[in-house]
Amino acid sequence: MVAFDGDQIIGICGFVPFSRSQFPGFEKTGDLLQLYVKPKHRRNGIGRRLVEELVEEGLRIPGIDEIVLEVKKDNHQAIQVYEKAGYLICDTSVRNGGLLDPDSLQMIRFVDK
Repeated sequence: MVAFDGDQIIGICGFVPFSRSQFPGFEKTGDLLQLYVKPKHRRNGIGRRLVEELVEEGLRIPGIDEIVLEVKKDNHQAIQVYEKAGYLICDTSVRNGGLLDPDSLQMIRFVDK
């Protein structure tokens, strides 16, 4: 997903479905990657809209039931964006086998189909 202001890119957000061969047991999971909004465009709902559009795109992929992401614990602004988009903080030791960056949280959104 890309957000524009005229012809200028002001925000990006990516999505990747997990592959069964790389992540057995997570084939119904997608990963939200690298949400970024240029500083002067923050706090205008752009990040939330990017996340919401990404979730809508995830809904179109057969079999995706949940979308996860990783965010730095001290990035309170991003955590608020994700929570407003329906994400919950999950138990990272269970979800990721304890491999998560200790300074990060893992969040999850279950997809309503």
